[in-house]
Amino acid sequence: MAADVDLKYDLIGGSVKRLLKLHDVVEQMQRTVGALRDRQTSAVWPNVEGLSAFATRYRVAINVAEDDLASLRQELAEASQALAASLRAFEQRDAAEADRMRTLLAALDSAGTITPAPSAPSVGRTATTTRGSY
Repeated sequence: MAADVDLKYDLIGGSVKRLLKLHDVVEQMQRTVGALRDRQTSAVWPNVEGLSAFATRYRVAINVAEDDLASLRQELAEASQALAASLRAFEQRDAAEADRMRTLLAALDSAGTITPAPSAPSVGRTATTTRGSY
């Protein structure tokens, strides 16, 4: 039933703001991981047996984390943009429907009294069925 549909624009707007805040948090994390990656030079890790293998795995893990954060940041940006666009579309549609209803109400008010059209008489129909032998 259409009357049961209710959009909470402030709730949707709050969700957009939360997505944008998460985007900012992830962006800061990405900068932190990028700075950590930049500090991983040969001067940081001495050439000791076993340690160089760890340093390589550590660098790979940092790169993976940075890539994951970049993907997450992109997804958050896309989600917030899509949600904001949906919110704008719903608001525009609601405004258009409100205008349409005001126009209809004005037309009804200016028309005066409206009498309903007489209804057509009901025509009874009987259904016949035939049974065949099986």
